[in-house]
Amino acid sequence: QLNAENIDNKLIFTADSDAIITKGIIAILIRVFSNQSPKDIVDAKADFIEEIGLKQHLSQTRANGLSSMIKQIKLYAVGYLNK
Repeated sequence: QLNAENIDNKLIFTADSDAIITKGIIAILIRVFSNQSPKDIVDAKADFIEEIGLKQHLSQTRANGLSSMIKQIKLYAVGYLNK
C-alpha cells in the first residue's frame, strides 16, 4: 500500500508491506522520492536502480513490482501536478 500527501508542494510518501524485501525496496524509493516537488518527481530518472545493481538481485516478479512502484509514485506526482 503506497500513499502520498502533498505538504507545501512536496510529496511525502508512506508505504507498508508484509514482505520484508518489498518493505526494503519501497523504503529506498520513499527515501529518494519523498520531499520532492511533483514536477521533480515526474522529471526524475530512476537510473540509480540500475547503477546500484538492485534489479539484477531481484526475481522477475520483484523487479516488475519495483517498476510498478516507481510508476505509481510518478502517477501520484502527475496527479498532484495537475491539481
